[in-house]
Amino acid sequence: HRHTTYARRIEVQANRNRHVVGAEHLEPFTMRTIRPSCIIMLLSLSLSTLAMATEDSALQRFELTQVHMGMPIKLTLYAANETLANSAAQAAYERFAQLDQCMSDYKDDSELTRLSATAGSGRDISISDDLWTVLKFAQELSRQTDGAFDVTVGPLTRLWRRARRYKQFPSADSLSTAREATGYKFLVLDEKSRTARLTKPAMRLDLGGIAAGYAADEALRVLRFKGVERAMVDASSISPQLLTSKQI
Repeated sequence: HRHTTYARRIEVQANRNRHVVGAEHLEPFTMRTIRPSCIIMLLSLSLSTLAMATEDSALQRFELTQVHMGMPIKLTLYAANETLANSAAQAAYERFAQLDQCMSDYKDDSELTRLSATAGSGRDISISDDLWTVLKFAQELSRQTDGAFDVTVGPLTRLWRRARRYKQFPSADSLSTAREATGYKFLVLDEKSRTARLTKPAMRLDLGGIAAGYAADEALRVLRFKGVERAMVDASSISPQLLTSKQI
């Protein structure tokens, strides 16, 4: 009796389905349902995938690491041979070294440190294209975030570096003095002359929040120029895949 009742329920449900609009016109899914144009498209995609797989199989994976900007910079790239991989990676690392010499606030002879030394002098200082690009973008970010991002925080970061080194909090007076010398509006850029002026004495620039990202972009550009089309630059000591990895 139970089986009979269950069979009747199925039959009733089948009858109901026949009343669904258009249901009587539905065809069972077979190869005949697929249009010839769809078959051609699927075949093309399959051939493209096969070609990519063949191309990838001809490439080798290489991983290299050097220290720049005070942290390990890891390059992962695919190249036809080790000679090409090493040549491209060396060129990318040389670009990192060049930008470190330009934008480091640790090096006394860097372009950034020399610019900071002119704070309060009233002089407009000509700067390189790299430093101009980064400072201009940094100022745009500062305006968009109402100063939440600010590369003029150098006086404050210097205090907190010292605090970490000596395990002693900065005094209230030293923090107040550092804040007085901080503020993105005190950094004036002149688009026409490509100059920068730090209007308050004791100002100090710190590009720690932006320079490594710019360097990673530049390293990828160099790798691409050298013929490497698949690469990743890990310029982060925290979580490279999520924060500062750059994929071509």
